[in-house]
This record gives sequence, structure tokens and C-alpha cells, in this order.
Amino acid sequence: MVTNKPSYIKAKELWTSGMSMKRIAYECDININTLTYWTYVHREDFPARKKQTVLNSEQRNEVINLHNSGMHYQEIADKFGVHRNTIGKIVRLNND
Repeated sequence: MVTNKPSYIKAKELWTSGMSMKRIAYECDININTLTYWTYVHREDFPARKKQTVLNSEQRNEVINLHNSGMHYQEIADKFGVHRNTIGKIVRLNND
């Protein structure tokens, strides 16, 4: 049974925390296709998530502060589990 695998258990926890599928696959060292299969077959462990804003306003403010303190987009993106382009958009919108 898949549920005894450490990577499955970790993926389930990260899914519940709201992390992106790409990031979960990376963190669990599994193929994203494997994760997609798990989320489809084991819906009780991977319930559908509500569509949400990628980062809330508090997190966006933290992104701006981290960027102003000299952190690079990729470092900030890794911290929040999002793509570096997301960070770039937040920073650019703040500068406008």
C-alpha cells in the first residue's frame, strides 16, 4: 500500500499545508506524475483545495521586506514555495 511510504506521508502533509504540486514533488523527491496520480486515486488524503491567492497580503509585505533587505527572487520564492516570477510580479507591482 502506498500510504506507508515516507514520501507519500510527507506529500500528504505538504498538500494539507497548501504547498504547490511542483514544490511537493521536489521536496519529496518524486516525479510530479506520481504526485498527480496520488492526488487522483487517494482523494481522501489529498482533498480538493479551494482556489486561493498565491500569497496573502501579510506574505506579500514580507516578500517586499525580504527583497528590500537584499534577498534574491529565487531565495524568496523557495521560502514561500512559489515560482520566482511570482515574487518578481509582487515586487514590480509594489514599485509602481
